[in-house]
Order: sequence, then structure tokens, then C-alpha cells
Amino acid sequence: MRDTWNTRLGNLAVNLARVDSFSSNDAHKKAVEHVIEESIGFIAWTIKEVDAEKAVVLVALQKQLDHWKLHLDELWEDSLQRQAMRKQGREWSEKVLNMSGLLYVTKPEVKKVAEP
Repeated sequence: MRDTWNTRLGNLAVNLARVDSFSSNDAHKKAVEHVIEESIGFIAWTIKEVDAEKAVVLVALQKQLDHWKLHLDELWEDSLQRQAMRKQGREWSEKVLNMSGLLYVTKPEVKKVAEP
């Protein structure tokens, strides 16, 4: 079964939160590289199915991810730059999660059946 674009954006938001979390540990650089690559894939897979407004946001995020991917070695070695990357990861995660609509999904109301 294929995930909906909403679910893929939710997964992307989780990955961006992982950039923050994993970047707090020096030993997790490879994990961050993997999460960045996977996130790029989520965007490529999702961008064709969202409206223009969401696509613009995803293009901006794609540029950010490309920057992190190209400069990860220097970002990783500089604690201030790594902190900035962590903060940006958190901010992007919140933005993408809000954009997914998953926070606003309500449970269907369960109707009680009248007893005879």
C-alpha cells in the first residue's frame, strides 16, 4: 500500500527531528547523512502530489538539505554551525508536520447503538 502525501510529510517531519536529535552526538554523523538522503527522497516522492504552496516550501527545504549534504563535514566539526543545523532541523520538522495536516486529523465519532 502506498502512503498518502500527508503520511510522507509526517515521515519527513520525523526525519528532520532526527537531524536535531542525532546531531547531539558526535558518533552519529553517518546516521545524519542517511536521514538527510532519505529526506531528499521523501521530497522527490511527494512534491508532485501536493499543491503549489506546499511545493514551494518543499523546494526550499530541498535546498536546505542539499546544503547540509554538501557541507556536512564542516558543519559537523563546528559546534556553532551544528547547533544551527539542529535548530533548523527542529524548525523545519514543525513546519512540515503542520503542513502535513496530520495534527488536525480527528477521530471519527463513535455512535452508540440504542439498546432494545
